[in-house]
Amino acid sequence: MMAIVGDFDPQAVKAVLPAVLGTKKQGNAKCAFERFWDTYTPVKAARIEVDTPSKENAIVMARTDFAANLDDKDAPAMIVADWILGGGTGLSNRLVNRLRQKEGL
Repeated sequence: MMAIVGDFDPQAVKAVLPAVLGTKKQGNAKCAFERFWDTYTPVKAARIEVDTPSKENAIVMARTDFAANLDDKDAPAMIVADWILGGGTGLSNRLVNRLRQKEGL
């Protein structure tokens, strides 16, 4: 990618570009990009308790997969709910800010 700014002659630039950047290589069909789609696999619910007495400020990261994608009619609502409830990074989302910063809990 290249950006040229200012007063210049477009024809002169087009003449110089192949010498500076080289020629475009043809793509290899064997190396073509293919998007990976994770498949939904139902998992039985479980409660796991980990006692960490010396780690009072430990955090837990969790993930829940369910059979849905951006084509579903509820996708926009899910995106908004995700952002409100935990879409931020770590402790910087609206729910945590309200509880820890504004309410002082």
